[in-house]
Amino acid sequence: LDALRSLGFNALRMMGVFPIGSKNAKGTAGGSPYSIMAHDIDPVHGARADATRTFELARKRGMLSIFEVVPNHTACDSILLKTAPDFFVHTRQKPADPSGYFYYEHPKYGEYWIRYGGYRDLGSGRREFWTDTLQLDFSRPETRQYVISEICDLIRNYSLDGIRVDSAYQLLNEYLSQNWGGTAQGQKSELSFELPAREFLAELVA
Repeated sequence: LDALRSLGFNALRMMGVFPIGSKNAKGTAGGSPYSIMAHDIDPVHGARADATRTFELARKRGMLSIFEVVPNHTACDSILLKTAPDFFVHTRQKPADPSGYFYYEHPKYGEYWIRYGGYRDLGSGRREFWTDTLQLDFSRPETRQYVISEICDLIRNYSLDGIRVDSAYQLLNEYLSQNWGGTAQGQKSELSFELPAREFLAELVA
């Protein structure tokens, strides 16, 4: 920390510290740091007390502690999938074209076809997918509240100075509507409800 501070760094931005999903994992380095199972430090990096101690030492040296968070999507083996599969963009009927969907059979609730995280390329109009992730449905108040609670717990548990939101623009109503349908695109929406007028990021900040 002293060496970093002497080089002029005034913040630690922690990335890749959360448990990375193994289902459909990409690459040869254990998967993508944007495909995570939960917002809490993976025990392989140490205990919570180790992290908070590091941040305390950094703060004494005038350095802020910031976590990279990924609210837009989860890993394909997210803990949320087991408890609340309805929180994802999904259908209960097998799609005519199942590409772009992750098949999941919940032991209690039955079959789900869940959308991989993704976006619509505005140049080609084609849907592109991150097949190691699952897309959360931000038209659902319960999904929004879950993500907000998870991030607030993270900030409290680690006494963070700030967060950096990955793919923040993908969480705007404009992009959620473009990506997953809606009246503005003249196509059937894949979201469960109409998007609330209030932007999710405004809700998170509040």
